[in-house]
Amino acid sequence: MNLSIAVFTTFITSISLKVQAVTLVSQRNALNSNNRVDWLSLGQVFKPRSPNPNDLLPNSFSATSEKSLGLSVEIPKVEVD
Repeated sequence: MNLSIAVFTTFITSISLKVQAVTLVSQRNALNSNNRVDWLSLGQVFKPRSPNPNDLLPNSFSATSEKSLGLSVEIPKVEVD
């Protein structure tokens, strides 16, 4: 019995488990980044009190970072039945 517990414990501790966590970053400087995209350059900010659908970003758009790196975003459209 003790041998099986020891084998089980060794097996569990030897497995490399993937850990994922989400951290909210509220200040750009906290990321210590060396490049960035100014999201305001992509269009207007959505205003909930006076919404305008033309203010929203399209499902596909491109941007260029401060250090000239390209960024492309493609969000698939979801068909609702």
